[in-house]
Amino acid sequence: MPILGVIASSITGNLLTNSYDSIATITTSTSPSSVTFSGIPQTYQHLQLRYLARRSDAVGTSGISIQINGDGGANYVRNELYQGNTTAATSSATGQTQMAVGYMTGSTANAGSFGVGVIDILDYANTNKNTVVRALTGANNNGAGNSNISTGVWLNTAAVTSFTFIIGGTFVNNCVFALYGIEG
Repeated sequence: MPILGVIASSITGNLLTNSYDSIATITTSTSPSSVTFSGIPQTYQHLQLRYLARRSDAVGTSGISIQINGDGGANYVRNELYQGNTTAATSSATGQTQMAVGYMTGSTANAGSFGVGVIDILDYANTNKNTVVRALTGANNNGAGNSNISTGVWLNTAAVTSFTFIIGGTFVNNCVFALYGIEG
């Protein structure tokens, strides 16, 4: 078999054995100020969360953060590269009480415009290391939006059994949060 065929076969085989299993999906219907996933099974290698979200208050774009296992202590670190309109920048923070993971839209953005994101929680059940999170998110505010690539660390070695999305306002109805388990 030609070398490219061996490589393609190896890549395809690995992609097919690593699958995404739907764990839970939450669609907002009561304008909550947070969304929580709890009772997360400890049987996967990683978790992935995909969201489609919008705030009900008068902002164009807004941040979205998570807290793991209800931990509101100063135990989060984050680094991000973000782009707003034509400006790119970086930021980082330590000793945070929640982990900023990206952006979403608010009520002054185009009607029906939602922020979107994919967030990976790596080795979430491993109790021998701190939990690492990576996110790719974006939001459009009437043609001027934000995109974000961020990483974060929860400075705790406990297994992740729950996490909560926090926005400092309320979500509109029909925001969708879908949690997947990734088999290793």
